[in-house]
Amino acid sequence: MDSVSAASKRVYEPLPPNIQETVVPLFHNNEPFVKTFLSSVLPEADHHGIDDTLRKSFPLACLGRRQRKTKSRRGKGSLSLTERRRLGLYQLNRHGSKFIDALPLHELWLQYISSLISLPDIEKNGFTAKPSDKQWSQVTLALYRADYHGAELEVTRSKCSSLRGIKGIVLMDTKNTFKMIGRDNIIRTVPKSPCVFSLNFEGYTCTIFGKYFCTRPAERSVKKVKGHCPSDL
Repeated sequence: MDSVSAASKRVYEPLPPNIQETVVPLFHNNEPFVKTFLSSVLPEADHHGIDDTLRKSFPLACLGRRQRKTKSRRGKGSLSLTERRRLGLYQLNRHGSKFIDALPLHELWLQYISSLISLPDIEKNGFTAKPSDKQWSQVTLALYRADYHGAELEVTRSKCSSLRGIKGIVLMDTKNTFKMIGRDNIIRTVPKSPCVFSLNFEGYTCTIFGKYFCTRPAERSVKKVKGHCPSDL
């Protein structure tokens, strides 16, 4: 205990005089040294501003804290394109569906296209499915802007011989392709551009040139249609 008390007393003893002479006080005024140093390194034209600069105070308490960016927790209205692709919403399993399961979708599409074109009304006004009919432009515009999810299409002509004769119900209508399921329960991706399709509904047979349908359904429904002269393949 005596050794511990003796050691604690030495801790609080003043420093020797030779060490005190070399220690710089905590609040020592260094202004003369700073002024001399600045005068030696700055050009003479800036010497007159040294005194004013040394009198200035620079409070550090005014520095603002960096605020963290907080993400909005408000839910999004819909999924982004990247999220939809990540979830696999644009992918169809080639052998994962059955043709019979697509028949109710086809029945809904027949009701949809009939109400869209208003066949009973235009037939009362003399529509005979000829280009000379007054309702011809109305019907062709409706067919161009229609949604073909659920329509049963058949490839009647194509630059690619392996595509001819493919028939099925459309499960997905993309910008450049129709994804159709056939009666053999196989989903096939048919490019639009090189193909001519036939479409049957309400006793009418329509010919669809795929190269004029190479747009997304949402864009096609509002797109302004220009007059085309369809050329044969």
